[in-house]
Amino acid sequence: MSFIYRLAYYLIGFTFGMFILMFVFSGKKTSCNYFPSKRVKNDLLKKNLIIPDHLKDKHLFINDSLIYTQISSSKVIFSKSNFKNKDSCKIYRLETEDSIKKYVMDIKNCPSFAMLNNYYFK
Repeated sequence: MSFIYRLAYYLIGFTFGMFILMFVFSGKKTSCNYFPSKRVKNDLLKKNLIIPDHLKDKHLFINDSLIYTQISSSKVIFSKSNFKNKDSCKIYRLETEDSIKKYVMDIKNCPSFAMLNNYYFK
């Protein structure tokens, strides 16, 4: 069998396989988060976010949608995070920038919820 026929059979099989995968995974919310920072942010975005009253009083503009937006556009700083505790909740440092300021958040990631521990500007 020549190379052209083998290539044609391969491409036909590959195309059918891709169509089958498209139909199987089309209705599901599947994602491929290979990098640790993407996994942390995806986990934080899925959970119910708790903002303590003292942070709401200190920063009047804070709400859930603002924090979720900043989480999705932020970087996780693992060198300043405390994620090695296996028994308790992990605390992650997230930093994001806009055109004016640099925002820093410390978020406590527990199995059932996420809580904003600290929020400040640089």
